[in-house]
Amino acid sequence: MANVPLSYLYRETRLNVEPTNPSSTITIHLPAHSASILSSRTSSKRSLVTPNVTDSDEVAFSKRHLASEGSIYFRRKTRSPRSFLWRVLDDRKLLELQSVDITQEEHNVHEATLTLVLSFPTAIRQSGIAFADPEEHDALNVFVLTNANELYTITLHKDSFVRAAATENVADWCKVFSPSSFTFRYPYRLVAISSLQLFISLHDGGLLRLERKPEDHGIHWRETFFKDGGWSSSLRGLIPWKGQPTIRHNNVDLDVTTAMSIGTSPDGGHVFTICLDHTLRAWNTNTGKIGVVTDLLGENPRDPRHAPQHTISPSQAPLMQVVEVMGAQDGDLYYVVTYSPKDHQFKFWGVRDADSSTHGIRDVQAELKLIPPVDELMNTTVWTLEEFHLKAGRGWRGSELWIRARSGPNCKVYSLTFDLYNLSGELADVWKQDWTGVDAGPLTVDALKANLQNSGDSDPQSFALQATSTTEQWLTFLFYPGRFTLATLETSLHVYRRGLGLTASSLNGTSFSDSTPLKQRICAAVAAHTTLERKSGGLIDYERYQMDIGAQWHMFYRLVRDLHKQRGEMISLAYDSSEGMPWLVLADYVSPIRSCSEVELLCANQEMFASSGDALLPPVQKVLQDADSESVGILLSIASTFRAGFSSAFTRTLDTVVTTEALRRDSETSATGALQSIYNRCDFSSQVSDEDFDRLTESAQALDGLGSVDNDLFTAALARLGEVQRGHISRVELTRYGSKTMIRGAQETLELDRNLLLDLLVLVVFMAVELEPAELSKSFDASGIYQLLLEVLGENCVLFWLTSTQRQESHKRKHQAETSGGQLAKLESPGTEDELWSPTITLMESIFIGDWKSLLSPHVALPSLITYWCRAWTFGSRLREQYDGLVSHIMGNLLKHENYDLAMDFLRFLPSTSWPTYLKARLYLARGEYTLAATYFKQAASGLATGRHMNMESIDTSNLLNPSERANFNDGLSRYYQHILSVFDGLKAHSHVADFAKLALHALESGAEEVNDHSFADLDRRKSAVHGSPAAVDMALAEIRMLRQQEQKTDILSRLFNASIQNTRFEEAYEALTRYTNPILRKAALTTLLTTIVHASQTALLLSLPFTDLAADVDAILLSLCARTLNIASGPPYHKLLYAWRLQHGDFRGAAEALWDRLQRLRDSSAAAHDPGEEMVTHAYLALINCLASVAPDQAWILVEGALEPAKGAGGRAGKGKAKLGAGGPMRKKRRVVTLEDVRREYQEELDRVAALEHGRFPFGGADEMDVL
Repeated sequence: MANVPLSYLYRETRLNVEPTNPSSTITIHLPAHSASILSSRTSSKRSLVTPNVTDSDEVAFSKRHLASEGSIYFRRKTRSPRSFLWRVLDDRKLLELQSVDITQEEHNVHEATLTLVLSFPTAIRQSGIAFADPEEHDALNVFVLTNANELYTITLHKDSFVRAAATENVADWCKVFSPSSFTFRYPYRLVAISSLQLFISLHDGGLLRLERKPEDHGIHWRETFFKDGGWSSSLRGLIPWKGQPTIRHNNVDLDVTTAMSIGTSPDGGHVFTICLDHTLRAWNTNTGKIGVVTDLLGENPRDPRHAPQHTISPSQAPLMQVVEVMGAQDGDLYYVVTYSPKDHQFKFWGVRDADSSTHGIRDVQAELKLIPPVDELMNTTVWTLEEFHLKAGRGWRGSELWIRARSGPNCKVYSLTFDLYNLSGELADVWKQDWTGVDAGPLTVDALKANLQNSGDSDPQSFALQATSTTEQWLTFLFYPGRFTLATLETSLHVYRRGLGLTASSLNGTSFSDSTPLKQRICAAVAAHTTLERKSGGLIDYERYQMDIGAQWHMFYRLVRDLHKQRGEMISLAYDSSEGMPWLVLADYVSPIRSCSEVELLCANQEMFASSGDALLPPVQKVLQDADSESVGILLSIASTFRAGFSSAFTRTLDTVVTTEALRRDSETSATGALQSIYNRCDFSSQVSDEDFDRLTESAQALDGLGSVDNDLFTAALARLGEVQRGHISRVELTRYGSKTMIRGAQETLELDRNLLLDLLVLVVFMAVELEPAELSKSFDASGIYQLLLEVLGENCVLFWLTSTQRQESHKRKHQAETSGGQLAKLESPGTEDELWSPTITLMESIFIGDWKSLLSPHVALPSLITYWCRAWTFGSRLREQYDGLVSHIMGNLLKHENYDLAMDFLRFLPSTSWPTYLKARLYLARGEYTLAATYFKQAASGLATGRHMNMESIDTSNLLNPSERANFNDGLSRYYQHILSVFDGLKAHSHVADFAKLALHALESGAEEVNDHSFADLDRRKSAVHGSPAAVDMALAEIRMLRQQEQKTDILSRLFNASIQNTRFEEAYEALTRYTNPILRKAALTTLLTTIVHASQTALLLSLPFTDLAADVDAILLSLCARTLNIASGPPYHKLLYAWRLQHGDFRGAAEALWDRLQRLRDSSAAAHDPGEEMVTHAYLALINCLASVAPDQAWILVEGALEPAKGAGGRAGKGKAKLGAGGPMRKKRRVVTLEDVRREYQEELDRVAALEHGRFPFGGADEMDVL
């Protein structure tokens, strides 16, 4: 069967169904009816669900994540949240509820971020879930019918999805009721007409209406039973009669009159049902009588015995929709739309009087068979309609019909826009040709095969030729944000390890725990059975290893692919009639269906544009942008088909080469040379055969041959990749699912654009190199197109990196919801502790999601608006126009958040201008590579220090610098270098501090006159001369500048001095010291220099320094240091240094004074008094004698302080009647003169004392003289 051409106008946007944070899922165990009778305040278990899937197998994965039933319920538009995703899990015992609104009004303070999991004591019946939006209060009513025939009425307010504490008292919001009608009858399907009225179809063909009052809350329901034939038929339903036709379903025999679809008229006066016997019936809710009865196809013979026998499968979804249409015609009050599985025909019934069995209903288009051509669209002979949704336009004009059809495992969604009252021929053509399809997007298993990153279907041997390793390629593909869930990868890892007999706790001798990163555990498992082998020559066979590891990755991916395929199984199609928005609910996805952009439409309908001579289908023609769209579509089709014939290895090489070229913004290679280079490096000549060229030439005939392709056509194609903002400022904010949608849309847009750009580039390269100039259009300039392609590719590379790279955000409180502006709305914690959590999101969302709120929004339907939002937000930064500023903003943000590994990966996008170069330096600085950082700081100096009209607030948009740091830019090299040395100083990188301090000083002194005391004196004289005149203001400003310069110079010198001290560069420290103008700072620095030199044992260096104007200060400082020395024997040799200093400067008597002080301290030490072998004292005497002997005899004296007389019993050595030199005591005597002869006498006495000690004559007691034993 030939396929009918299909127009793809819509696209799925598959979003993972995941909790907001690790503790946002709350499981609530509901009581049974018997328990609720025993206690009105039933205590039920509530628990926070913490995901733990490290040991999950396929069965556990299916129960926990794959829904068996589900859909989306939409409340009225004025309420929030209004879109609720519900899913049935774990063998139908769990009902999961969460909000999936894409936007919310900006005045909403809190977002509904909690996921509620309701656990029932018995399994939920199929088709036993219904929802209602109560009129009396803002809440969500959930009605659940279980296999125990218990009806749960659950009332959830908004707080239930915002604050976990709101659901603590289960008895307040969960009521259980057991209808008495279920004693002898079995429920089949449940439908909620409103929050106060339910209908349940029964197995015997009857209908049960349950009604309650608002104050009953679901505890009491009034039961009303409807049955065709009255009590006699009711009795037959209780006691099955022989020969009564039934259908077996779920262990129950269903009567053929059992209602499988239920709906009410707009006024509520009638209930319409479709029964299993293929009939439509209308029940009067007041009398219980049946009015209209008709076959779904209108085949109603006069003799019922001749009626065609056809039954509908009990598992079939509802096949009816009651529609109220504005501008109804021909006396119709409302309409009932039905679908017949018998021959796949839709009927539109106009209802005039539902109580009249003869003239109460009419077939609006009786002469037509309105059958969707699904058999041709899906190329099958067997298919079923799973469900449909209809949105009727005014007077049936512009009505939309959405259907979900299945053929075996394949499930597709189609839509049709039609006017029911069109002429029969026109309507038939519309139903035949105007169906549009929904593209499944890039996350299906089939679509992933064509992904550039996917190596799952490639030859493992090809990995040996790739620049990146096999493992790196697979990790990039598997951990791409939003592609596979962590649960999928964890389960695949568990199954993989189990299949190979590996344990989770230890692999290759390495222990792993659940906290070990998933990437690390996967890599270890994949490499567990792969070893490095050697070639015959003894060399390691790396190529063989890559092939073996590639084979293991293939095996692992097959497991991932199988689970991923199960996640994509379609469950239901939902339609938001208020927004005109269809949704798909899949086993583990929820997918808003959005309109295709122009580029997506051209690519999705590629086969249509490739068919030369065939007219475009009307749905496509209506939505094309302009007259050039068809030619652009043909060009894209030609380019895509041409590249599709190349090998996967070629595509990967091309992607690598082109990415490198796109990021070389300062390349000196000409465009012509670059085209030839790409041609050679990618080996085009071996990829294009004669057959490929013939096919290219043939396909180009739709554009009158390649010779007619010009620059305007390429430019028109590239112009469609952007999105111009239009409309007004919206008053809504993104929710968490809105942010997911934006990111998913951005990823899909960039991925599609990248493939399109590569297609066009391959075509341009081939035409430029292979074709002769005479064969090309005169308006075709390959160089110009190449440059434009590179610009767009460069933008795509940066944006693609942002959407594919994730980081962990700073700590946020669990149960906090982040708005689009980045502000946190506080939500109460479900536990006793408000724990911190760190979400992992893409950099695109982290950095730019706050910009979404400022987008302009046009007045279009939500499916088109979502597409516009995704593209306008993705390209809203205008990266091509302000590339340097934006990539610098991104790099600054990464540095500010200390994402240094990500920043290293982002380096390739940075240009070589000043501010990006500075950011490179800051990155290397943070990584500890100080030398490289210093190099980049110097490269950025000229642009940042002297840039004209440079506003740092507009440059440093990421606020990496604080205001005081920004003041150092655009104010001269000295201020810039001063900032750099401050940065290095904070990291204690003293050598670089000194280097940049020198640069700062050089810049300061070369750019302005030296500022000193003379400068200020001269300024004071000039100020006095112009006192009172306007020139005085200039003088005041000049004084401020001089003061500022002097302060700056002092700071630089101080940092240079300190850095030189830390680096033991004492000569440089001395040079800095000599340039101090502040005497107080200079003296403090001089003290530091002297003490540091002494501690470094470099006294020779100190004596070699000139100290021209500082000699007196040096002497004074050394003298004070001598006085502060406590232990003369082991402390710093300040006395010796002072002695050497004074000798060097010719002050012999001063040197002698230093030696005298040292001598007295040595004599007072215990070692000198009791150790005869200690020669320090005698050496000190000799040095002092030599010093005094070096001067004239009349100058051989010094003035010293008087000796201190020791206290009684202190053990001093003072003689009787006179004080000996050097004795100690409590009283200070007068200063006196000590001559050379005095010193010699003392020296002789010291020798005698030492000799006595050597002969064993030790002093004892407190005698004044030396008494010996």
